[in-house]
Amino acid sequence: MDRAHHLKDAEQQSRIDLVIPVIKGWLTEVGVELASLGMQVHGGMGYIEETGAAQYLRDVRIAAIYEGTNGIQAQDLVARKLCRDGGRAMVALLAEVDATVTACDGELAGIGAGLQRGLEELRRTTAHLLAEYSGNEEVVMGKAFDYLMQLGYVMGAWHMARAAVVSVAKLAGGSDNPFYERKMATTRFYMENILPRARGYAAVILDGGPALRDYPQDWL
Repeated sequence: MDRAHHLKDAEQQSRIDLVIPVIKGWLTEVGVELASLGMQVHGGMGYIEETGAAQYLRDVRIAAIYEGTNGIQAQDLVARKLCRDGGRAMVALLAEVDATVTACDGELAGIGAGLQRGLEELRRTTAHLLAEYSGNEEVVMGKAFDYLMQLGYVMGAWHMARAAVVSVAKLAGGSDNPFYERKMATTRFYMENILPRARGYAAVILDGGPALRDYPQDWL
């Protein structure tokens, strides 16, 4: 935002516009899940106010609502940010992800391969929505939340991979800070256990049909 404001950089502004719905939507969805897991760790004690766990869940739950519900954020992402410019801002973003995939060589090859798979699926769903939007806007809007979540998980993988690249360089330079080994382990866990969630959202986008049209508005 600083670059867009001070440099009057239109490309930076396009990047901000593209990612803000993901930041607001995906991160709050994940935040709700994490706070819920935090209560689960406490078991029944999680419902007792002295632990503080229940308060975190109450606090984060409103975050998915009060800046525009996440369904609205998803529709904003697809209709106004993706389809309005024909996907140009997304193409530029994914090109940066490609550079990180290339940087994940050697001991990071597995991380790079996981990111590459997520990136390929994201490119397929992006092309699918762009092609379908002009003739089936309602159907595309019905898939907008799935796209937001898929994009969020892939972007999370990208930033984890970026951190892993830095960590490898630090360790190669002689650092004995355990943070870097932990960051690499966390990234591998994300690639193996978290990123695969994106495939489910991609399947809805690519294989889902127009079933929502079976629901007249007066049913709702």
